[in-house]
Amino acid sequence: MFSRTNTNGIRKSPKVSIVVPVYNVAKYIEQALESIVAQSFTDFEVLLIDDGSTDGSAEICDRYADKDTRFRVYHRANSGAAASRNFGIDKSHGDFIIFMDSDDYLSSNMLAGMVSAMTSKEDAAICGFSKVSSTLTETHSELPLPSDGQATTITPAEALEDMFYERLINCTPWAKLFHHSLLEGIRFPPMRIGEDQAVMYRILGRATSVARVDIPYYQYRIHDESVSRTCSPEERILALSPSESAVQYSRINYPSIESAAVHKLFLETVYILQDFGIRNAMTDRKDYKKCRDAIKRTRRTVLSDRKAPLRHRIYAAVSYIGCWPLALSGNLLPLVSVARKKVSRS
Repeated sequence: MFSRTNTNGIRKSPKVSIVVPVYNVAKYIEQALESIVAQSFTDFEVLLIDDGSTDGSAEICDRYADKDTRFRVYHRANSGAAASRNFGIDKSHGDFIIFMDSDDYLSSNMLAGMVSAMTSKEDAAICGFSKVSSTLTETHSELPLPSDGQATTITPAEALEDMFYERLINCTPWAKLFHHSLLEGIRFPPMRIGEDQAVMYRILGRATSVARVDIPYYQYRIHDESVSRTCSPEERILALSPSESAVQYSRINYPSIESAAVHKLFLETVYILQDFGIRNAMTDRKDYKKCRDAIKRTRRTVLSDRKAPLRHRIYAAVSYIGCWPLALSGNLLPLVSVARKKVSRS
């Protein structure tokens, strides 16, 4: 077991374990690791899970492990981010776990801010994040950012509702601090996309209470090589299953937020249709029918849900015409993105 010795000669485990799956991110990994080294909170271990990288990422990880004993590197055959995270959980020894993507980076006071936000009552903490690209930096937080940096304590139901409505909390594992006990018996399924959704509602649903820190400590990088941008529509359709399971889970465990879970299933289906685009939606009849059936099952709930964002309620109303307008919107989104970039440069 990895441990360190304090001044009294007693062996102790680190407070926080940072689990970082690594695969062919040589362009970004040094910034990620430097942001960990720069943390003002220093009682942590870093588990770098090299998933068969071939671009020099593995060697960069080895270099950091050679000069900082808090870093440990595991070289494995390529098996995907989900398997790497599971391996990291099994090898971790911290009281708490944070997951980090190897192409992202952290604000220097992220660990300090999240650890200090938790009292003895909370067993999870969640912070905001910023979207970072070569042309645009966007702070993602639909909630006011407190100037004093104080955390808000929320219930698991409130955290799940926030996640299902895609407010400050999202369904990714990063930008979150979990007590190790919340992950007992829970592992990421072997999916290329959607594996986060399959476990996040179960982890947060277990929490006693959650500290929500409305400060964008986590820097999420957007680039064309990311998994979310390279998945095929066929892979994306698999994400419907975790969303459907989340509806069933909420119905049984948190019935007051079932409509929020239905909203998430509806929105996930819209995202898949947008990824299809109008041409694929018209030719791939099998997957298109799956999406159409999911839209039909969920749109009435979304349309009547006053907590749902207006844009999503409009999507629900438009779906009564047919699902093809939602697929068509996927062809228009790249044009909107280009326009935004031009405006940001001007």
